[in-house]
Amino acid sequence: MRVLAFAGTGKTTTLRAYARARPQQRMLYLAFNRTVAAEARESFPGNVTCSTIHALAYRAVGYQYRHQLRGSIRANQAAGALGLDQHNHKDLVLADQSLKVLQHFLCSGCVDLAEFAGVLSAQQRYLFGDD
Repeated sequence: MRVLAFAGTGKTTTLRAYARARPQQRMLYLAFNRTVAAEARESFPGNVTCSTIHALAYRAVGYQYRHQLRGSIRANQAAGALGLDQHNHKDLVLADQSLKVLQHFLCSGCVDLAEFAGVLSAQQRYLFGDD
């Protein structure tokens, strides 16, 4: 079952009652953030596993890539990777902007950079007109 509804409409309350009425059935409650998942763990019955979507993905496949998971890339690291001067302010700003564009692309759902460029272009026309 998948439930989509606005905030405050009673989704969690309804799901909690549903789970309590079916104690023999195992269920999975997925939340978008840790805080919501932690609160759900405290209020749902024992037949419900409460987790974040990211934690579920990590348990399924992400652990295989844990050696590649690191903290955020800094602008000076990106500047070096891009062949820019790591000590030049303008190059650091460009590297930081490049990281932001890459992050937006990776979160966009676009399959390639050409599609992403089209989305950005459409958004720019929407926001700023066809100047």
